[in-house]
Amino acid sequence: MNKEFTRLGISERIDHRTLKAQGVNREPTKHMGHEAWNLEKQGIITRAGIINRQIMARNKEQQTRDKLADIQKKQAIQHMNKLNESYITLKSQISDFHNAIHQREREISKMESQIKSLQQRTEDISKQNDNLQQAYAVRDCMERFKDKREINAQIKRLEDTYRHSWDYYQHSFGITPNEGHQEIERLKHQREKAYEETYILRCTTDTTTYTERLRKFEIEYKRQRLLAELRPDSKEVLQSLDKPATSLSRITNDDFREIIRDMPKQQADMIKVKLYSPQRERDYYEHVR
Repeated sequence: MNKEFTRLGISERIDHRTLKAQGVNREPTKHMGHEAWNLEKQGIITRAGIINRQIMARNKEQQTRDKLADIQKKQAIQHMNKLNESYITLKSQISDFHNAIHQREREISKMESQIKSLQQRTEDISKQNDNLQQAYAVRDCMERFKDKREINAQIKRLEDTYRHSWDYYQHSFGITPNEGHQEIERLKHQREKAYEETYILRCTTDTTTYTERLRKFEIEYKRQRLLAELRPDSKEVLQSLDKPATSLSRITNDDFREIIRDMPKQQADMIKVKLYSPQRERDYYEHVR
């Protein structure tokens, strides 16, 4: 027949393999023969006709089941991918929150360090100025003709130290020592504001709720994955999934117990028998990835 199709230029071909060999999930009908075929055309019921009608009814039912299974497979894949996406998004939000808190804490720590450094430098330069003024006063009180070389040398040293401290202060903080107290107060106000904002952020963001939701996504994903492994088309389902988050790719003993605890007994027993393995490395059960 295929040779005749080729001769006539017809591209279609007849596959002589069995339906099973072709991968078709359908029960083949029985050959009726010309006699039975003609009788059926005349409306006369034959045994072969009855058998074929029964087979066709079963095939129709099987086709309905296959369509339903295909829909369920697509829904399972979509559901697991959605869980994976929700898990990754929520985990990112939690990470962003913690990063924001840590960033504010680093800013507060930096401000506290600046305040401490400013206070110390401002106090030091103020003492140097006091010492210099005292030296000036001593020199002014000395008798007119008394040798002042020693006090002048002392004043020169104090002036050099004071000038060096002044320049270092300006270079380090970008302000003059005279502006130090004002800058300290500004930084203190900024620090208190940062403390308040961090406190409000902590109070208005319930990380416990986020963590609980994250755990629910995780357990539900792993539960769906276990159920997927029970399916006859499990390999196809698992290969169709998006790449899961690292923490979703394995099931620990605690995960396994929590999953089967909330399952119907029949499902739980089936999973324990077919999927649970007591031979596990580092005390966890891991899926076939």
